[in-house]
Amino acid sequence: MCSGSYFDRILFMKRNSSFYLMKVDNIFFLTPSDNLKESDKKLVLLNETSAFLWDKMEDDFTIDKLVNATCDVYNVSYKNAYQCVIDFIEFLIENKCLDK
Repeated sequence: MCSGSYFDRILFMKRNSSFYLMKVDNIFFLTPSDNLKESDKKLVLLNETSAFLWDKMEDDFTIDKLVNATCDVYNVSYKNAYQCVIDFIEFLIENKCLDK
């Protein structure tokens, strides 16, 4: 896991526009577009919270905005929401779903 201090230094990120959120029978996933190279084409499964966060990333976003949105919608503490957001961002980076 990446430490929170690494992510605190990232002010703005963008989601990779080559991925699209899909929902089929209450299952969320990111599907790649055809413009990705073959080795990067894979479905990325998401849970409901992750799909919510992906939607919040439509424009440039900050970690603080995502954490506050998570707190508002899911009624969790800032600390728990922060860790959830950091874990999700790390997951997206590993799956090449974010552009820095």
